[in-house]
Amino acid sequence: MSLAYLDCEGRLAIHHEHFVSPSDVMCLRALLRVCRAHQVGRMKDLAEELGVTEARVCTTLNHLQERGSVELRYDGGVLLTPSGIALAHCVVRRFETLKTLLLVVLGFDEVDAERDAIQMEQAVSLSTLNRMAGFLERLEEGRSVELDDLRETFRAHPVACSE
Repeated sequence: MSLAYLDCEGRLAIHHEHFVSPSDVMCLRALLRVCRAHQVGRMKDLAEELGVTEARVCTTLNHLQERGSVELRYDGGVLLTPSGIALAHCVVRRFETLKTLLLVVLGFDEVDAERDAIQMEQAVSLSTLNRMAGFLERLEEGRSVELDDLRETFRAHPVACSE
């Protein structure tokens, strides 16, 4: 199965991956945050960030390493590979799109929006996610969000989906 998303610059990014588990998603998101702050992730930092044991993090990291998303260093450090960085950005974008929709459009509070976005992110298709992102973009730009205009936009510019 391929996962395709629009990257941070709006380009279609396709990741030829098999199933991305919820544990993988949470670990990628946490690793991206930790690596931004410290350049290199460590199992201890990831376990603390995720609120799980280091053994659980180790299992997930081994799985991500098998997929080529992370590099486990001999000194205990963890680095995202280029494909891991791209995939991490995709899962962050997916979460942020859902969370923003819940906060801005539906008026959820921050805690509920985060909780529900985490639960929804595994279930929402690429097509649905990209339409949500398009809706939020139109809203942010002050363009029409009338139903007829939205339908016409999505009909005229269908979202390319992966298998």
